[in-house]
Amino acid sequence: MAELRDFSLDELKQAVTAAEEQGQEVSSLTTEANLLDKFSEGIESAGLVQEADNSKIILLCALSARLDSPVSLTVQGNSSSGKNYIMESVTRFLPKEFFILKTGMSSKALMHLGSDEVKHKALFIAEYEGVKDADFSIRTLQSEGRIEWTFVDTTKSGLKAVTKITEGPVAFIQATTRNILHEENETRQLFIRADESPEQTKIIIRRQAINYMNGVKPGSEYYESVFKPWRVFFGNLKPMPIKIPFAQDIGADFAIDRLRSRRDFPKLMEMIKVSAFLHQNLREQKDGFLIVSNDDLNMVKPLFDYCMSQIPEQKIFILINAVKKIELEDGYKVSDLLEEMKMGRTSATEINRRAEEKGYVSEVEGRRGYYKLMSICRTTYKDLLIQSEQI
Repeated sequence: MAELRDFSLDELKQAVTAAEEQGQEVSSLTTEANLLDKFSEGIESAGLVQEADNSKIILLCALSARLDSPVSLTVQGNSSSGKNYIMESVTRFLPKEFFILKTGMSSKALMHLGSDEVKHKALFIAEYEGVKDADFSIRTLQSEGRIEWTFVDTTKSGLKAVTKITEGPVAFIQATTRNILHEENETRQLFIRADESPEQTKIIIRRQAINYMNGVKPGSEYYESVFKPWRVFFGNLKPMPIKIPFAQDIGADFAIDRLRSRRDFPKLMEMIKVSAFLHQNLREQKDGFLIVSNDDLNMVKPLFDYCMSQIPEQKIFILINAVKKIELEDGYKVSDLLEEMKMGRTSATEINRRAEEKGYVSEVEGRRGYYKLMSICRTTYKDLLIQSEQI
């Protein structure tokens, strides 16, 4: 993640002024060699501090909806960590036709939308709890690119079978306080986490204080001159077929010890394609294809690696490592792990439950609430350690 940096009042004014001056001409963005870094500068000047990597990843996933195989994302964090604010900050830079914001959906809400209502859009969901009943339809839209639903409707002539179709593709970008989701959902998306460190809290409070001193509301019209050039620039991007000449070389070095790699490798490819799409004015075009460059790989790979470090399997590794460190012969309670895992009881309990479902730990017979490592865990712990070191 990016190194923490503090703000003074003069620096804030200079950042906003510079963003305004640089943003007056959209043409300045078309020749920018690293638009992801440029974007992180703009979003920081507009009020989002020290979340450069997270904001870049959200932007890439949102823009992936403009192509044929969107990348979905979960933004994790405890209450008050700012996960929704990060998402909202990114949307302020996007044209309105690029995204939809939802706080909740019923189980069949997606099936009742207009056929093209979410096509090639990013669907931002404020909290997973508000859409968990729609899990099946979301997974279907992610996997199949469309939902085709037949139901019986009452008409003047009697009962009639009606088929409704909701077309994708759609990029789902959701926030949640959960550490663990349904396994079928987890492998279909990437994960990031809001910075919850005390240092980040200090910087956020300082920035909030500066805004109050200046009478500025984050995301207000005060920053409109920062947002507008980006909206115009994104709106002018032209989707086209994209080739990754070195895709086979990347695949040769991709982790093969997890089944989810079969879904993760395409996610990396799609994020690299989004970078080329974003920098299309500087990329080679040949035979009707946009050609990805090494610059796209270099910009995207560190962000993708960070996403992989946040997947739920890595949290199981953290739990197993904590159990081994405390070395309790008669079994452990979840409360014994909190300090070592550096998380609250609810989060640790969720992870322990998943580890139990996967067969890594088991409740000690006759001792309710006490757990032990299973033999499968002892044989796979080395593999988990290797995976963690690779990430």
